[in-house]
Amino acid sequence: MNGIETLDKIKDFNQDIPVIMLSSQDKIDVAINCMHHRAFDYVVKSETAFVRLQKIITTIFRYKKMEKRVELVYGQNVSQQSLLCRQAIGNLK
Repeated sequence: MNGIETLDKIKDFNQDIPVIMLSSQDKIDVAINCMHHRAFDYVVKSETAFVRLQKIITTIFRYKKMEKRVELVYGQNVSQQSLLCRQAIGNLK
C-alpha cells in the first residue's frame, strides 16, 4: 500500500481527519495529487521539514478550534464548509 492508498483509506474512514503527507519526492505533480486526494498538506523531507510540520500542526489545531466555534454559533456541522474555515485561517496569519 502506498501513501496515496493510505490517505484514501484514512479519508474513507473519516474525512475530517487532517492528514499531512511527508515524502522524499520533491515533485509538484506528486504534491498536487496528494491534495486532490484530500491531504491537508504536503511536506518534503528536509532539514527544515519538522519546523514546517510544527506550523502545519498549529494550523490544524486553529482550524479545528474554528470549526468548533462555528458549530457553537451556527449549530451545524462544518465538515461541508471546511474549505471556508481553512481560508479564514489563512487570512488570520
